[in-house]
This record gives sequence, C-alpha cells and structure tokens, in this order.
Amino acid sequence: MIFWLLTLGVFLVAFSPTLVWTWQGWWIDNGYYDHGPLLLVAALWFVWARRQRAAAVARQPSGWAVVPLALCMLVHVAGQALMVDGLSGVVFVPALLCLLWAMEGRRRFAIHAPAIACLIFAVPLPIFVSGRIAYEMKHMATAASVAMGNLVGLGLSQDGANVHFGGDAPLVVGDACSGLRSLIALVALGWIYAFFLTPRRPLGRVVFIALAVPIALVANVARITTLAALAKWKGVTFASGIAHDVSGYLLYLVAIGILLALDLVLPGRDEASVAVGEGGVSVKKLPRLPSLLVGALGAPALLLAIWTPAEDPVRFAHGVPRVTAGFSATADHELPERWYGLLGSRDVCWRTYRNRTSDRRAVLTVIFQGRKWKSLHPPEVCLISSGMEIDAREVRSLEVDGKRAELTLLEVSRKGRRWLVGYAFGGVDFVTPSFPGFFIRNVPKALFRRDTRGFMLRVDVPIEGSQRVAAERLVATFLGEFLPAMAKLIKS
Repeated sequence: MIFWLLTLGVFLVAFSPTLVWTWQGWWIDNGYYDHGPLLLVAALWFVWARRQRAAAVARQPSGWAVVPLALCMLVHVAGQALMVDGLSGVVFVPALLCLLWAMEGRRRFAIHAPAIACLIFAVPLPIFVSGRIAYEMKHMATAASVAMGNLVGLGLSQDGANVHFGGDAPLVVGDACSGLRSLIALVALGWIYAFFLTPRRPLGRVVFIALAVPIALVANVARITTLAALAKWKGVTFASGIAHDVSGYLLYLVAIGILLALDLVLPGRDEASVAVGEGGVSVKKLPRLPSLLVGALGAPALLLAIWTPAEDPVRFAHGVPRVTAGFSATADHELPERWYGLLGSRDVCWRTYRNRTSDRRAVLTVIFQGRKWKSLHPPEVCLISSGMEIDAREVRSLEVDGKRAELTLLEVSRKGRRWLVGYAFGGVDFVTPSFPGFFIRNVPKALFRRDTRGFMLRVDVPIEGSQRVAAERLVATFLGEFLPAMAKLIKS
C-alpha cells in the first residue's frame, strides 16, 4: 500500500503544473468548468466508497498497460518542454487510468475507472477546441431560439449571434450563453447517475448519458427564447442583467429535473446485486516498472515545468509604430482578459489602421514572443475557433528591405462577408510564412530555455465586392511596411 501511495504521489507531483493549470481554469470568469471542484470531490468519494469492493477482488497487475502509460507520459514531457499546458491536460486522466490498470489489473480497474474517468469532464479543453464548439453552439442556439420564439408570435430575427425583436438594441448571445458549460456539467451528472446512483446495464448507461446532450441543448434554447421575450417586453438591460443571471440557475435546475425524471422512467435498470468478490489469486508484490516509468519520465517533465523562463521584462507592443509611410492608427483594441492568460503574454498589439491613399481600413494583430514559448500559434486556430471558413490558402513572396520574404495569404469568409488575411512569423534574423517553420527554428532554443524572441504579424482586410486585387495590394503594402519595423523592434 505504501509503495502504491508513493507511486501515486510521484505521479501527482509530476503532473502538478497541469493540476495548477486545471485549478486556474476552474475559476476563470465565464469559463466552462465551474463544476470542476464538485467533480473532484465526487470522484474521490466514489473511489473511497468502492474501496472494500476493490479489496475483495484479486490484484493482477497488467504489463500491457505500461505501453499506453509510457505514451501518455511522453506526451506530458512534450507538453512541459513546449510549455503547452493543454497538451498535458489532455493526457492527465488517461495516464492516471493507465497507472491504475498497470498496478491493480483489469478487475480492480473496472471498479475504480468510472470514478476516475468522470474527471475528464473537469479538465479544460484546449482553447481552439472549446472556442470552435462554443461558436457553433452559440449560433445554433440563437437560430433555434428565434424559431421557437416565432412559433409563439414573438416576431424575432437573427443576425449572427444577435436576436432582433424590433427594438433599438438586439439581445447579444455571448459565448457564456452558448450552452457549452451546461452541456459539460449535465453530461458529467449523467455519467455519475449512470455509474453510481442508479444500477444500469451497459446499454442503459450509454442511453442515459447520451440523453443529457439534447436535454442541455433544449434547456439552453428555452432560456435564450425566454430572455428574448423579456428583452422585448422589459428591455435589453433587464434581460441582460438580473434575468440573465437568474435564468442561468433555473436552466440547471430544470435540466437536472428532467434528467432525474428520465432516470425514473427509462428502462435498462439492473437491480441485481453486484458480486463483492471474484476468483483468482491476488498478487501481493506490486510491479516496479510502472513506478520506474512514472519517475523516469515524470522527473524531466517536472524539471522542465520548473525551468520556465521568467516573463520577458521588455515589452514590444508599445513600440509598434502608430504612423508609417502609408498608414495611420485609428483605434486600439483590448483582448479579453482570458485571452491574455491563454497566450501566456500581455505583449500584444491589436489595432486598426487607415491607409492614407485609399482610406481603407486594415486591422493589425501582432503577438510578440519573448522568453515564453507558448505565446505564438497559427492564426488559422483563432480564425476557425471564431467561426471563419478558410476558403483559400497560398504562400506569396514579398520584397522586404531589398530581400524576398514569404508570407501566407488566406481568404476567409463568414455569413457572406469576406476578408483577406496575410501573416508571417519572424525572429531576429528570419521571416517565415508558417508556424511549423517558426517552430523548427525555435524549438531547440525552447527546449533548452534559450531566448526565443520573435513575433507573429497578421493583417485583416475586408474584401469589398469584387475588389480582391485591391485587398491584396493593401495587404502587401501593409506587411511591406510593418515586417521590417517588427524585426527592428525585437532587435532593439
């Protein structure tokens, strides 16, 4: 028992940076994992409640489980080496399950796995995954709410994630109202009921958990429809204020009530008593290989997590020029606080410029990477997660300071509108059109925690009508002026 606890302790210490990251994700404002602490308590309780049942089953350690355990630990090492917490978060629960399987064997694993597996619903998804899902759910919920409202004569119309009802201001459906948070929480509750609170046969469990999905979606649509009706009758301020907050709690109560009612009427219950013991000889000596594996791969992962560069004291965003030969800044924009945390850097400039010749607008996004490796990412991630469709992608060359440099040109669209997006990654002595190119140049420095100073420069230009060529010229002119400025800035 002591050896098992020591192995588990080493495992948790090795994943301690991931656990801290998960804990922080639970308390993000308007996040999707407020239920995380409750799930943790529930998982610990159910493991404790089944301890006697597990003790009555023969321990038969499995050597096969060492292979997936090793793969999970290697992914964890890679995540800590690259300072990408989400990568380690993806494999934390699978690694814990593999460790249980390796140390205790298939029978004891089957007893405790459902309790541990419910923690999957408590570990935050990577931002590009949750962002894309939330975007799609938000627009689907808005469309369904408008349809439901019109069935009862509310006279609603939809514009993206906005619900219009004839007033001056629309009701805006934000990411927090997408229904993703209630969906994850309700599926987790369905999991707990199916495995622990109501004895069910395997097919009955699957059906019960699956039914949590439409219940959560329909409840969220009903909530948005109700808020739209209140906005029409009482005003948007009332609907977006106290009514919004109260309806959020009512949503959970109604959805949980429906789920509990289904629990009473759905077939698939298994009232037969569960056997306490099973045959077989229990292995008293625990295997050493899983423990050695956790220690051998967990130690470098922890060292890499500790050996993280401090935030670069130099901030470059304030040095981005507001005026160049052809452009003048017209507006600065602030990222949501949550995005700064996800980037791992506040060294970001998001600004609109006006071309003094054509009077057209161009939106600049430049993210600087100092000592923190994880600040930069492919722009396609943000575009896709925000609901953009990438219609075309090509690499173009551009003359910058007398040299040829390559950049990536994307044509993107959403709801009938089109944009041309040009971007490039750069360092002290190079410019590359792709994140893999930037990654390959910098990964050796990142692994050894050397200075990986660099930037991602992106410009968005709307395509007006058939004027794609004009948009291309504007992107080329913009990048031709700003790429040398960014390279000079990070050298300073």
